[in-house]
Amino acid sequence: MALSGIGRYEEAITGFRQAIELKPGSSSTTSWMCLGGALRSLRRYEESLACFDKAIELGSGGRHFEWGGRVIPLLKLGRFREALVSVYKCFLVFKPDRGFKEWLERRISIYLKKFGLQRLIPTWVNFLQIIGWRVKDW
Repeated sequence: MALSGIGRYEEAITGFRQAIELKPGSSSTTSWMCLGGALRSLRRYEESLACFDKAIELGSGGRHFEWGGRVIPLLKLGRFREALVSVYKCFLVFKPDRGFKEWLERRISIYLKKFGLQRLIPTWVNFLQIIGWRVKDW
């Protein structure tokens, strides 16, 4: 994880794969997620998505960060509906406080703009309203 944190993703990927080999099965869920994150950082979105899916398969599927990890690879691959479903599943298991909700609302909008997906912001806002969030204007 330290290698990934300092941007040495290829070395981190090797380490995460070794960790998965040493502890396969449900104990490797975190390693699969970290591997997915490193691959995402290298813009290897299909591989990254497969890692997050493996983490969901091995885990209970009830941890929000497993579903949340899928969102950016799906957006980058143009699979917007699946990304929205992943966000929804993430929110089903994660009950954030109001401050975090406001931060997340802004953060997702920033990422949508960053990826050139401004047209999805109204959909994002509608989604938040459907799940019961009071959305501020930004």
